[in-house]
Amino acid sequence: MLPWSSLKGFVAPNGDVNFDAIKQQIAGLLQNTFGDGTVGDAVNQLWDELSNTSSQGGLTFTFPIITQPADVAIGLLLGQDKDMVTVADTIHLPEDESFPIKIIPGFSVRVIATATFDASFQIGYDTRGLAKR
Repeated sequence: MLPWSSLKGFVAPNGDVNFDAIKQQIAGLLQNTFGDGTVGDAVNQLWDELSNTSSQGGLTFTFPIITQPADVAIGLLLGQDKDMVTVADTIHLPEDESFPIKIIPGFSVRVIATATFDASFQIGYDTRGLAKR
């Protein structure tokens, strides 16, 4: 069980979420449960892969309910829809392909094709569901 007092370490003084502290807490809880660090290491590796911010894209988690709780609470009181948790992903897949075409023996032409696939999405949970209750 995670005591509420330990949640303070998950938010930095500037309001940003401290994901390293969250990862360490997950690893510690799993190590206490399963006895070795392999499960916690696997979960942290999965977290790193999912939140990869390389040029290939990766999941991005934002927690306005943690980083900006006053804004979310005031928005809820004023009837505004405010995001509490969002997950966004961007995928960038470049593809370069070339192949030769032989016209006559000893002479060929090389065809080069380049394409890029870009996609992004964002999902989240906002205060609209709470206001409708």
